[in-house]
Amino acid sequence: MNLCPKKTETKKNFAGVYAGKKTNYTKIRGEIEGLLAELGINRDNVLEFEKEDHPMFLEGRIAQIIVNEEAVGYLGEINPQILNNLGIEMPISGFEIDLNRLHFLSE
Repeated sequence: MNLCPKKTETKKNFAGVYAGKKTNYTKIRGEIEGLLAELGINRDNVLEFEKEDHPMFLEGRIAQIIVNEEAVGYLGEINPQILNNLGIEMPISGFEIDLNRLHFLSE
């Protein structure tokens, strides 16, 4: 019996967090909008944000990042219960973008 996968896939993701008393959904979304605008991706042509649910994030403070009608990542405020469980005492917002998917959509 062969337990090894027949095909592997390498993904390139770009992720980051912002920690501080003034961080929130609006701040991280603004940072991502600015970053993507530098790549020529903006709300005027192909960029959208859609509400999403995920237990790692605070309910109502998470969104998928949509480019050309395809999900390429997410952003939001980390759930305070998770932060408390880790002994972190300040708010954290974060994001992750699938660079392979983003590159494919921009071709």
